[in-house]
Amino acid sequence: MPDALQDKNFRDNKLVTGEPKIRFYAGAPIIASDGMPIGAFCIIDRQPRPPLDDRQKDLLRHFAQMAMREIELRKSREEALQRNRILETKQEQQQRLLSMIGHDLRGSFNAILGFCKILSRLDPEKEPKKVLEYVDIVGKAGDRAHQLMDNLISWTAASFQDGTPEFQTVDIKGIIANAVGAVRHGAELKGVAIVDESQAARVHVNPEQIETVIRNLVSNGLKYTPPGGSVFIQTSNRAEGITVTIRDTGIGMDATTLGRARSPDIGASSPGTGGEKGSGLGLLLCRDFLKSHGTNLMIDSQPDEGSTFSFTLRTGIAEA
Repeated sequence: MPDALQDKNFRDNKLVTGEPKIRFYAGAPIIASDGMPIGAFCIIDRQPRPPLDDRQKDLLRHFAQMAMREIELRKSREEALQRNRILETKQEQQQRLLSMIGHDLRGSFNAILGFCKILSRLDPEKEPKKVLEYVDIVGKAGDRAHQLMDNLISWTAASFQDGTPEFQTVDIKGIIANAVGAVRHGAELKGVAIVDESQAARVHVNPEQIETVIRNLVSNGLKYTPPGGSVFIQTSNRAEGITVTIRDTGIGMDATTLGRARSPDIGASSPGTGGEKGSGLGLLLCRDFLKSHGTNLMIDSQPDEGSTFSFTLRTGIAEA
């Protein structure tokens, strides 16, 4: 455009009548690799100028291509830096997590081995109370080690998995039954009731991951509920899907503890009502597995009023 004031389409434009008072304009589109125009490489002047010749037009198009390459290069660099930052953070979390798990596993196995040695020297007929007490300690340590190993295996398998997990349309009640079966022994030992109030409903999920989520949340409820309390499992139909709720009658959480529970950072959890320790791996697994299902873990709690954990799953897709 040699003179914008002489062009009926632009002479009333505020960039022509006001600053920067454009008179001459020449531009070439900046086109992304997918063919979409994202802008223009332009030359402007406050004075009218003759139209560009063919060579000048070629140069302008060349500059537009150079600008696009620079934009894409800068974008690639930023994406690479972001990936590196994410990878570094993940590696730091993994190292911290493995250290915590190793410490907890050593503690559990040391308790098992130590008390087994003591038991081997006791006479069950002369000291039955001590034998029962130590057997109970060994059982709890074994359950703790077993749960840690289950979570570690699940977390490791998920870490090496490429892409999204394999989904199936299944009955959520069956998944809940399997999860409850895995922790019922620990509940009986502690004297906490697991009340399954769930209803049959078809959901489209990875069964192993959702079973791990429910098992960890029920275990969490058992951990923070004193003997005589209960952990309830419920399901409800909502517009967005099937909501699974795990509610306990335990000690609950204050605002600080609730904030830590809601945080994605890895950290050892508070001791349970029976002195149970935690590595923080359980909630990390829950968040990661639910994220792969396009949902989030919701947590509500009040001190001395128990805690409620819930998440919503996509309803089942009709099978052929």
